[in-house]
Amino acid sequence: GAGAFRLLCPSGEAAQGGDAAPHDEAWGSTSSPAAEFASVVSALGALGASRGEVQSAAQILGAVLLLGNLHFADDEQDKAKVADERRADLEAAAALLGIGAAGLEQRLTSRTVHSGRGSMYSVRYDRSLADGARDGLARELYERLFGWLVRRINTSLAAPSAAPAAGSTAASASGSVPARASAEEGGSCYVGGSCYIAILDIFGFESLGVNSLEQLLINHTNESLQHFFLDRTMRAELAMYADEGVPVPAIQLPNNSACLELVQAKPGGLLCIIEDEGCVPQANDHTLVARFFGSHREHASIRLPDVILASGRRMPARKSAPPDGTRFVVAHYAGEVEYEASGFLSKNLDALHPELPLLLQTSAHPLLASLFATSRDGGADAPSAATPAATPA
Repeated sequence: GAGAFRLLCPSGEAAQGGDAAPHDEAWGSTSSPAAEFASVVSALGALGASRGEVQSAAQILGAVLLLGNLHFADDEQDKAKVADERRADLEAAAALLGIGAAGLEQRLTSRTVHSGRGSMYSVRYDRSLADGARDGLARELYERLFGWLVRRINTSLAAPSAAPAAGSTAASASGSVPARASAEEGGSCYVGGSCYIAILDIFGFESLGVNSLEQLLINHTNESLQHFFLDRTMRAELAMYADEGVPVPAIQLPNNSACLELVQAKPGGLLCIIEDEGCVPQANDHTLVARFFGSHREHASIRLPDVILASGRRMPARKSAPPDGTRFVVAHYAGEVEYEASGFLSKNLDALHPELPLLLQTSAHPLLASLFATSRDGGADAPSAATPAATPA
């Protein structure tokens, strides 16, 4: 339950409606939930966040936790509705988001479809689609709040713009030259990047008990970095030695281009296939893996998992064997990893139906409304005009 998130529950209540938080003893003798929360609030204040923004950020996080507590039940038409025992969580989440509970439930359990003739009608969700809408909203709220926090940190750490000294002649034809680029512009600390420092911090190569889409993306990132490192350091260095006539013993460098192409090729790579299958109405994780092998059965970097015999011995699957299940193996530079494709398609669903961002634009909390005023890439999410009422299907 939401009570497990103790930083948000210093008073023992989980964001106005969850389970009781653990006692302070669980934090040790030198700390407590209240002290930890006060430390977070102080840090946000140091970044320039106002008290209202800190309050709104905590409310958004509380709403995310309560959305995770929502469950749906079937109504008389086998369509989704919020389960009666979770209606208090719905109302608490809506209150924290500054929107109406009825409007939130409507957007989580239905969507409006516009026909080609200008009419509109409402399509009700089943429980599976409602679960997806709930999870998508929780992810989007957290992601946009996280982006706001990153922008706050960047602004706080950016060097202040330097005004030209009195009498300075260092001016452009227009009369002024900014000495430093603003962090809001997404540029470096100084124009030209002379003091720019970038830190890349990613997960290392992963091979877990169960490897899902997250592990595939993390490992592909490491695969790309490995290729970049070999190409920009080792191969470039050897080419320079050859140009200058420096004798160097023959070095056989590993080449992971085949694995990179398998995953990222356009069209036809695994990532493109995942995108394509997400647009197919009857697609599922089984058809996804079948398409992987339909396109890449002869590829050296992908194979079916070993067959486990009754004796417990493992035996390589026949190359021509059809996929049996949702598992596949990719040969990375660091070794083979067996992936479980269950959930690949649902995890890759990224877009919320436009009505949810529109609803959040009407939030009574300025911070939340501003987070959804633009899309994640900086464009407008959708017109902020009220959505006309739709005719139920």
